[in-house]
Amino acid sequence: MTGPSIVLVGTTLPENLGAAARAMANFGLGDLRLVCPQCEPLGERAIATATHGEPVLRAARVFDSLDAALADRTRVWATSAMHREFRKPIQSPRQAAAQWDEGAAIVFGPERSGLTYAELTWAHALLTIPTTEQARALNLGAAVAIVAWEWAAGAAPEGTSVQPAVMGEQRRVLGFLEERLDEAGWASEPGLRTRTFRSLRTAFLRAGLTSSELTLVRSVITALGRKTG
Repeated sequence: MTGPSIVLVGTTLPENLGAAARAMANFGLGDLRLVCPQCEPLGERAIATATHGEPVLRAARVFDSLDAALADRTRVWATSAMHREFRKPIQSPRQAAAQWDEGAAIVFGPERSGLTYAELTWAHALLTIPTTEQARALNLGAAVAIVAWEWAAGAAPEGTSVQPAVMGEQRRVLGFLEERLDEAGWASEPGLRTRTFRSLRTAFLRAGLTSSELTLVRSVITALGRKTG
């Protein structure tokens, strides 16, 4: 089976790493990516908790930034119980699972704090597991298990006819656009710049542009710069 990557950011408890790997093995997921783990991924406690998920844990790749972990992914869902000011799609695992293929990534933040505001801006959609108001926080291993089960239950598609460009390409072209806008003095006031660039980033990611479409967008930006320069 192929399916989405599971990305764990700043995990502090080795038991949670083991439980996540075990849940992935339960439901046929194998691509575990660890960003700056705050515990030993192959320590005794993690391996003991992983049980039959030990191969998933041993095959996990460690990255020094979330950007690097997502560079080859095409669609990103960030888990968050706090919707804040984001104008992004908010989905449950069941709603989102139909869109998960081998190019997707589901990102989970540290146990205590969750993902940062900056990290959430780079997601195409926010993923929220419905819980009660009285007990909103899920254990990390349990959250991964729910997400993996929803994918394995049959919602994942065989494939998509149009594959978005990987996140590395999307970030580079959007960064290029933001640099040109800064040079032009667009939305230069600090508070305004933060809000407008956040909205621009959300709209850009929602479009799910292909690699060839991104090349076209970059060439248009370059041409406009020469015209107005």
